[in-house]
Amino acid sequence: IRPSSSVLRRLTQLGEVESFSVFIISGRPVEELRRLVGIPSISYIGQRGFEISIPGRPIIYPVERETAASVLHHAELEVHRTLGSLAGIEIENRGYGLILHTALAAPKAASEAIQRFTEIIRRVDTASALEVLYGDGVVEARLAGWGKGDAIIHILREADAGSALA
Repeated sequence: IRPSSSVLRRLTQLGEVESFSVFIISGRPVEELRRLVGIPSISYIGQRGFEISIPGRPIIYPVERETAASVLHHAELEVHRTLGSLAGIEIENRGYGLILHTALAAPKAASEAIQRFTEIIRRVDTASALEVLYGDGVVEARLAGWGKGDAIIHILREADAGSALA
């Protein structure tokens, strides 16, 4: 959902102030955030910290995705094979995480899908490279050990901003 015009105006104003930087942090990919917000003077942290976009620089990927790409791909194939036919279930691979959307499923189907999804991830992830997070109508298996807070710390260290307020 695109932010309201008043929020976009305020973010644009804040993005033009040189004494600080504005970051939007989201679970969405950076490219999607750029399309939704469309303010080139602000920065974006996407995929819960796995992508960092700062104006005038290429996207930063602070965690090497190949660490779990193979296990995510294998899990995705197995999840599609096992759960793909269940009504109201959507499976999304965001590169750093495999997401099971259950909000549109009947409660019994959603519960079954969550249980099977979790079992598949545990079986496929023999190296414990993934963590499973549960939300309202969504379950995500993603690279373990990195999050939004880690992305913020990464940015502060890179900027040598020891006294910065985040």
